[in-house]
Amino acid sequence: MTEFSVLTTESEILPSENVLDLRLSEIKFDQNKINEVLGLRDAVPSAIKTFIVVDFFINETKHTDLKHGYEPEFNTIFCFKNTVDDFYLKYLA
Repeated sequence: MTEFSVLTTESEILPSENVLDLRLSEIKFDQNKINEVLGLRDAVPSAIKTFIVVDFFINETKHTDLKHGYEPEFNTIFCFKNTVDDFYLKYLA
């Protein structure tokens, strides 16, 4: 168990369980490519809005807050508690 897990509601785990901590910090988008895809010429960075959605195994879908710009900083930690069994290990493989 990591320091991140201890700070969440996932801190109570059974011997057959494990916690996967996922930290999302920052993303750097290619400004020209984003503008091209969105059909923009000279977009104001605050006009670009981003959030990240994470689906992992059988856990609830989680998401970050909405951020602005071509280099958003999320600084979000997701914790996923799972029972470690054959099905889970095959999923990871």
